[in-house]
Amino acid sequence: LGVADAAAQRPPPPRRPALGVNPYAAVPPRPQPMRTNREETPAPAPAAAGPAVGRNDPCPCGSGRKYKQCHGRNA
Repeated sequence: LGVADAAAQRPPPPRRPALGVNPYAAVPPRPQPMRTNREETPAPAPAAAGPAVGRNDPCPCGSGRKYKQCHGRNA
């Protein structure tokens, strides 16, 4: 029993840090988006160019053909 008593009297060995990355290390804060002095306004919606061209109206390109036979064919 003398060996067991001597081991109980001895202080525990010093703790060494584990090798590798410390999982408890402080995580750096995420970068915040840059702030400006401009007011956030949404972009205006694109305005319509004019009244819609009917299928039987003359084509606006100036060819003299009906819209449905000129540029309206691809629409």
